[in-house]
Amino acid sequence: MNACVERLRCRWLVLGLVLALTGCGEQLQEYRSEEGGFRILLPGEPSVPDDVPPGSHKIRLMQRSGSYAVAWTDLAPAPEQSSEERLSRACDSALASLKATLLSRRSFLLAGQYPACDFIVELSERGNRLHGRMILVDNRLYHVMVSGERWWIQQPVTQRVLDSFAVLD
Repeated sequence: MNACVERLRCRWLVLGLVLALTGCGEQLQEYRSEEGGFRILLPGEPSVPDDVPPGSHKIRLMQRSGSYAVAWTDLAPAPEQSSEERLSRACDSALASLKATLLSRRSFLLAGQYPACDFIVELSERGNRLHGRMILVDNRLYHVMVSGERWWIQQPVTQRVLDSFAVLD
């Protein structure tokens, strides 16, 4: 009987470790920014960093192996360009400024209406990565980013965070 109980405890311990390592057990809480006009699920309370350029806004949650961030900037109207063109140019510019190796890029519509660009880049030879999304809502450009060590970026919780971003009505 004791051997059976010990095996059961061992299985529960292994299952708990697997869930923790894959990010399945990570508790996410909603963060809302009325000023930014968005909500996102995060595994903690973000802060406002000091290094934000004038005219931009940003929140960031630092963790041991990476970070989560949402930045937003209000752009001047550009009626001569479609929303998709504006977003594509903004995404091209951001990727060029990173001087990183592009691993993937795709376009999609957030909530079926807002043009968005999803990309993954390798930032260094050590394997640090950034998985980002840029979303254009009217004249506001959002950057939703998860950056850190490769194994950390690939955790299911990071995808859940990215997928949770939503524009407030």
